[in-house]
Amino acid sequence: MGAVALTLGGIGGVVLACILIYVVNRSYFGWTIQFHWPGPELAQQGATIVLAALGASLFPALRASRVPATELSRDDL
Repeated sequence: MGAVALTLGGIGGVVLACILIYVVNRSYFGWTIQFHWPGPELAQQGATIVLAALGASLFPALRASRVPATELSRDDL
């Protein structure tokens, strides 16, 4: 889920950046800036986000794995 959110957020960020750089700046201010990819910083932030999502999912998964399947019923949901 974290990887999907990271991918969708990255795509949305690139689309928004392109709109701001090539449409809004050019039409309202009459100038534009050069697009720049900060590769190592993006990779580091992506890894941090994925690790945080993984860490946040470990406790609920471990807690759920301790409950025997025989104790789960439709009434508990």
